[in-house]
Amino acid sequence: MGDKELMWALKNGDLDEVKALLVKGADKDRKGPDGLSAFEAAESEAIKDLLK
Repeated sequence: MGDKELMWALKNGDLDEVKALLVKGADKDRKGPDGLSAFEAAESEAIKDLLK
């Protein structure tokens, strides 16, 4: 649920959208099509902190 949207939000640094998607059940441990985890795909340190 929301995994593609989560990867988009991560790569675009949209902290509020990442939070909302995680609350809705997006899987932060699932790898995206590029083979990266959510943590690896995150561009923002604030988002990386959220995913820890």
